[in-house]
Amino acid sequence: MSFNDEIKEELVKKEWKKDELLPLLCGFVCQTKPNKKNLVLKSQKESIMRLISNCFKKLYKKDYEVLGTTHNRFTKETTYTITIPLNEYQSTIQKKLHHLNQFMEPEKFRIFLSGIFLSSGYISDPETQQYSLYIKFNDDNLPSMIMDTFSSYEDERKIVFRMVNSNNSYKLYIKKGEHIANFIAFINAPVSMLNFENIRIIKDFYNNTNRMAICDSVNYNKSLATGQKNLK
Repeated sequence: MSFNDEIKEELVKKEWKKDELLPLLCGFVCQTKPNKKNLVLKSQKESIMRLISNCFKKLYKKDYEVLGTTHNRFTKETTYTITIPLNEYQSTIQKKLHHLNQFMEPEKFRIFLSGIFLSSGYISDPETQQYSLYIKFNDDNLPSMIMDTFSSYEDERKIVFRMVNSNNSYKLYIKKGEHIANFIAFINAPVSMLNFENIRIIKDFYNNTNRMAICDSVNYNKSLATGQKNLK
């Protein structure tokens, strides 16, 4: 299991309270547009779609089936979907999605962002060469709201995103390990945050040790060259 999957699995297994289900669901759904007949929600992880189905069941007493479709018989890659008839989508969650600014309030923002991350977020394995976090969006409205909300924080929740427009979509991204760790903690995944930080500390220690060894080697070579020059 990748580190990104570990974070999402931790969020899925969290015991969400009843009043947290709506911002979580809206965060997941807000990036998906309905077609003329249905709203089709997708994920590569069955456990995520089970969670989303459970949210609909608890909030609206709607029981939607999770279906899996295998696209490649060699890799066994499967996409899991929930299909919601358009009239049911319009009578349940659609009205909430017209006012996303309500989810920028402190008590809802963490949960809403957790839902967004489950839908379209990615964090690279901290053991790779570079730290990387990004979240994909359809337009620049919601990512701008998220950046504005985070800009008001000055404590341990301080997280600085950058936004880029690429291939007709927008991405919020972070490259700094410290801010990625803060984000993981912010979206209610403390175990994953500790794992990330442990790896980051060890990685930074070895990187610093290597830098010191290189500097010592360079200084030694310089001293040796100077000594040989003086002997001549």
